Amino acid sequence: MGRRRGRRVAMAAAGLATAAVAPLVLGQQPAGAAETNASDQDSITFQAFGGATVECTVHLTAGHSTANPEQPRVDWSTSMGGDPACRDDFELFTTVRYEDEGGTTRTAQFTSESLSFGSINGAYTGTSVTTLFRFVNCDPDPSAGCDVTLTASPK
Repeated sequence: MGRRRGRRVAMAAAGLATAAVAPLVLGQQPAGAAETNASDQDSITFQAFGGATVECTVHLTAGHSTANPEQPRVDWSTSMGGDPACRDDFELFTTVRYEDEGGTTRTAQFTSESLSFGSINGAYTGTSVTTLFRFVNCDPDPSAGCDVTLTASPK
């Protein structure tokens, strides 16, 4: 029994040592590879139709990866926190700008009625993501505003 237990402890220790070293080996990127990230967030307080005060915080995160130099990529995701009413009725309008391999500026636009994420291959430089969050359940008369615009520009 003592001998088996000793082997299990030695095997567990060897496993921990391997786990501690493996991410360094597996996580290395080729020379020149890069991942840059940028994010933006803001808050809004508005009066919903029916009179309730709603407080929301919105987030945009964007990344630019050149891990594969033949297919650099821009990606993004959105998130939201705050009152449950924030998610009742909203729209997102996302614009992604980037330069392709030849240096031509490209623009892609997306519309969504839910939180979104996405990616575009072939984004070599000049990446920027802008998302407008429009709260449709916001009563514009008593509210200071019903929209929040965020921009994240990973280089």
